[in-house]
Amino acid sequence: MLLVKLCVIILGLTCPGYLLARCFRLEHSWAAAFPLSALILVETVILFSLTGIPIQFVTVSGVLLLCMAICQILKNRHSTEVEIPSENERAGLPLWLISSILLFAGTILTTVALRTTLFPLRGLDTIFRWEGLARAMLEQQSLDFYPPVSATDYAIYLFPDGIPPLVATVYWWIYATLGETIQQATSISITLQLAATMALLFYGARHSFGAKAAWFALLAACTSPLLISGFAIGQETGFTALSVAGQLCFAWAAVRRPKTSTVIVVALFAALGALARDYGPALALAGFAVLAWNPATRRYLGVFILTTILFSAPWYLRSWALTGNPFFSHQIPGGFDVNAIHVAIINFYQQVYSFAHFDRAQWFNLLKHILTGGFLVISVSIPYGLFRWRHSTPLLVTTLLVTLLWIFSVAQTAGGPLYSTRVLTPALITLAVVTGAAFGQIYESKVAERKLVLSMLIAGLFLLSGYALTSTALYPADSPYGFSAITGTPVGSVQQLMVDKLEATDFPNSGVLTDLPFFAGVLQQSSRFRPVVLWSPEVDFIFDQQLEPNEIQKRLLANNIRLIFIDDQSTTNRFLMKYRFFRESADWKFLLDSPNEAAFFYFDPI
Repeated sequence: MLLVKLCVIILGLTCPGYLLARCFRLEHSWAAAFPLSALILVETVILFSLTGIPIQFVTVSGVLLLCMAICQILKNRHSTEVEIPSENERAGLPLWLISSILLFAGTILTTVALRTTLFPLRGLDTIFRWEGLARAMLEQQSLDFYPPVSATDYAIYLFPDGIPPLVATVYWWIYATLGETIQQATSISITLQLAATMALLFYGARHSFGAKAAWFALLAACTSPLLISGFAIGQETGFTALSVAGQLCFAWAAVRRPKTSTVIVVALFAALGALARDYGPALALAGFAVLAWNPATRRYLGVFILTTILFSAPWYLRSWALTGNPFFSHQIPGGFDVNAIHVAIINFYQQVYSFAHFDRAQWFNLLKHILTGGFLVISVSIPYGLFRWRHSTPLLVTTLLVTLLWIFSVAQTAGGPLYSTRVLTPALITLAVVTGAAFGQIYESKVAERKLVLSMLIAGLFLLSGYALTSTALYPADSPYGFSAITGTPVGSVQQLMVDKLEATDFPNSGVLTDLPFFAGVLQQSSRFRPVVLWSPEVDFIFDQQLEPNEIQKRLLANNIRLIFIDDQSTTNRFLMKYRFFRESADWKFLLDSPNEAAFFYFDPI
């Protein structure tokens, strides 16, 4: 029975998109199958959230079947012949080289599938955001609680987010099909993301720079542990990279053979990125830049822009209507509503994590992390791209955009600067394409006549690929928030230990006040206690400087919030010390502690 359910999951994540791609008569329909299926799924969930239709397996699968039937009818009504590639896939490269590249790519893909099955969803905030939203969707059968506004909403979803639900929707489909939340099954989504991105990266490079560049671009991508971990982490960065790869692939296909239908597909991939994360709309620049840079496709820019807006705007308009902010809860110009407490915490993080406060050791660690995560694609693509700027400008512009988005995110990432580098994943896609073009040109140049030099270059490529494969095989042991690859100790093991210790006490059921959403997520999923996050409207009186600490304590007890969890390693503690309730904590009673200086305290009735 489990095997049948797994087949249904994969069919639901591939067949609708494949048939849609065939309707557009795409050359690479199989490569677009998963991303277009994911887009259909999330658009369905957004439609249901707007109309009040329950988000259930039966209702959503009914829409998928309807879409498939319509696509099949349309496909049968006209010829589905596709453009036959005019270029030999091998492009004069030796069979052993192509076979080796495919072997490396296949091994990395298989390793990612295995490691993310054994150790799923190991990002620092995956459990309470993307995976947490999927769980809540499964339980509530709606998105009425999201983005969270009221105290009731924050009791269901713990974080002040308005992130579009693409990642969560795919996880929801997996959970809804299985009938239970088996985290290991989310590796299906991660593996399909990486496989589709590899394919679209290859075809995109082939359209733009030729078949030799395509093979070397695929190999270059396989040398980047930072790129691979961007998928394995199970958050939005796999989809943002997939969005950029798809936009580039089909935008260059439109340049070769300008057609409205192909440009619409470029826009669908732009919408995919826009629905992956709240900074995703900016990634539409990848497709726009290619279409605008080439005279043959400039007349299609209106189609691209309108289609992208049509498929991505409804979510942001919904968020605006519910929260007063289309990008809740980010501070954006215009005086839009935010969660004031969380924004204050984020502003405090900017003082702690901004580049202006970096010391020499922090700069060294950050640069080392980035360079070891993508040494080849960074060191080769940037000088070559600048040298061949006429051909590389759209790629360099996209890379610059993603880099700026990352710089902006650093000071807002509670996990710290190293954790924020996952945002760079789409940039590594564009850099891999330029790197492939560079090595393709080297192979065709006089250097190729010097077999020793060429052999050394290719050996270096495979050596770096071996390093990336080793890093992948150990994932996520190389992450500061990961765990031992030998023991399998999970992220948040200390938090889980604390929850287990609390659960074993005879302390009566109550709310637990905390500033740690990861801990709150563990508490929510595996205990009888109720997590209450600091930014919930239920406890906003804590930050009222006019209230005495005793009065705040009385109000907490009135809401049956008798416990508070404090982790001395939390950066937020320094922010909380600005408020009397946390400074004057002598009346708090100790209950439990842990080896990492985290502890539970409780309040006696006053």
